[in-house]
Amino acid sequence: ALTRAVLEGVTHALRDSFDAMTQTGTKIDSLIAVGGGSKSDYWLKAIATSLNMPIQLPAAGDFGGALGAARLGRMAATGEGAELAVPPPISRTIEPDANLVDTFAEAHGRYADAYRAVKFLR
Repeated sequence: ALTRAVLEGVTHALRDSFDAMTQTGTKIDSLIAVGGGSKSDYWLKAIATSLNMPIQLPAAGDFGGALGAARLGRMAATGEGAELAVPPPISRTIEPDANLVDTFAEAHGRYADAYRAVKFLR
């Protein structure tokens, strides 16, 4: 139960970040999961449901973050451009659970209320 609470708490924090970005006009039309967290189908399903957006899993997600950073470094060092910034091959997609989108939205509301209530306590 504690692990689930931690994963869902981080999911709500990601939702906060997602909402903050979209409120500035940033258009997010796809998500790709990489790294250790992408190994948890439960967590990815929770994130996809909370954001109401599918999450794609690359064929080689273990080194996705490092490879992306290396590409950006190479682009900065050499002046190479968009030919390096290509999306990875996708092996599968985690879809939001349409039956739980509203439930996750309500839970996020409770999370946000609790966060505001304890934010300034010391």
